[in-house]
Amino acid sequence: MYIDVNGTKQWIHIYGEDIDNPVLLYLHGGPGPATSDIDYAFTRKWADVYTVVTWDQRNCGKSYEAKQKCIVLTRELFMTDERK
Repeated sequence: MYIDVNGTKQWIHIYGEDIDNPVLLYLHGGPGPATSDIDYAFTRKWADVYTVVTWDQRNCGKSYEAKQKCIVLTRELFMTDERK
């Protein structure tokens, strides 16, 4: 699903067997290419122990927006997104 983060649409995928399990947040290690197309292949094995959340960070993978291509991706910008 898409969520609003700091005024941008960003893609997350949430799954697991029990909503009461602890959350495991998987980040693809951006900036750079996202891994959302292959995440499930290796993160699904954790779904019995965790509620898994995979996140395509700003301007990566399914969160890419051409209108933001001029925005410089910095550590500070990613950290601001993560706090929202």
